[in-house]
Amino acid sequence: MLDQRQIKYPAESETDYVKNKMTDLQLLEFECLEKRIPATMLVFIPLLIFFTGIDILLISNLYTVNGDFKLLAGTFIWTFYLFAVYRSFFWNLFGKTKVQLKTDKLTIEKRGTFLTRPQQYDLKKVKNLKLVNYKFSFLNFLVSRGSLINLQTYGCITFNYENKEINFGGDISGDKAQEIIDIIKKRKDRL
Repeated sequence: MLDQRQIKYPAESETDYVKNKMTDLQLLEFECLEKRIPATMLVFIPLLIFFTGIDILLISNLYTVNGDFKLLAGTFIWTFYLFAVYRSFFWNLFGKTKVQLKTDKLTIEKRGTFLTRPQQYDLKKVKNLKLVNYKFSFLNFLVSRGSLINLQTYGCITFNYENKEINFGGDISGDKAQEIIDIIKKRKDRL
């Protein structure tokens, strides 16, 4: 059970639990690493080399062909896609998730890549908060059309929010994840 002192789990994640003395509500703030899946690097590294080579060829052809709008538009779209793939690559390599539970909001912030912003969720709209045992499948990652450009998480805590499934807590053990779920549920019940 949690008490008024801070509890840290340095082996897996930096986790702080604080009990607010004024309202007797538990506040939650923790940061966890995303699961590092080496198989994803087998996909990203060759693709990044190939995509970067194509982008360099497209950009170098822009200088030799004057006024070709299709080549300019194609180069812009390809560079934007390459940018998204690099963003996802850095997320899979360095990604961390910071989670904060404040009065009536749950904030999830993805760190370790660029151009991300914290996502805030109203606790009243959070449904079906549960612990899941997510099994990573390399085939699903390879076939998924968005896995190369989205910042996917493979967390063990999941909930439904406005017809979307949100998950976080990639590198947290089951006991600690259940403790976090209990804290969020208690806060949700008090609203």
